[in-house]
Amino acid sequence: MIRSAPKIRAISNNAIFIRQVAAEQGSFGKRITDWPDDDFFGLLDWLQKEGARLGGKTGAYALRMMGRDGFMVSKDVVARLVVEGIIDKAPTSKTAKKAVQKAFNQWREENGRSLTEISRVLARSIG
Repeated sequence: MIRSAPKIRAISNNAIFIRQVAAEQGSFGKRITDWPDDDFFGLLDWLQKEGARLGGKTGAYALRMMGRDGFMVSKDVVARLVVEGIIDKAPTSKTAKKAVQKAFNQWREENGRSLTEISRVLARSIG
């Protein structure tokens, strides 16, 4: 049960958002699947900007639940990216996000694994 008024409003606002996108694109799922595979951060930024309460990890979790390939920027993934020299802290700037996206795209090209798999490997390779 959800008891938070902002979360309840977000559910309503996101339903409106999804219906608007569906009306424009044919379906919300089509919009998600048509987003370029090499721009996952762009998709997350779009969800955060256009949706309600879909920033942070919420958008990435929602996309994963929808079956969209992508990565999580969890504490452990960030720690591994720091060790690898990709970033020096959680990626919040456009430059850092671009560097993370580039690394994930390169690793996907090199080994054929999905962004989800790569994210999980990174998360488990710390500590």
